[in-house]
Amino acid sequence: MKPISEYTSVGEWKTDVEKEGYHPGTQVCWALDKTMRKYNMTFPQAYAHLFQTKKLSVEGSNFIVDLSATQPD
Repeated sequence: MKPISEYTSVGEWKTDVEKEGYHPGTQVCWALDKTMRKYNMTFPQAYAHLFQTKKLSVEGSNFIVDLSATQPD
């Protein structure tokens, strides 16, 4: 898998993490996309933002998202 900073889309990242045996799930992908649109962020920025705010984590091979990250301000 390439560094997060090299991904330009959620779909591209999802394909690669699934090849590595991880399970991002629909809700994780949706939250990343919504964060990108809501804050006008690139994929790497949105990914970092969700991890830094503890809204995105990895448990074993599963990505977990706190959907409160996608709620309106």
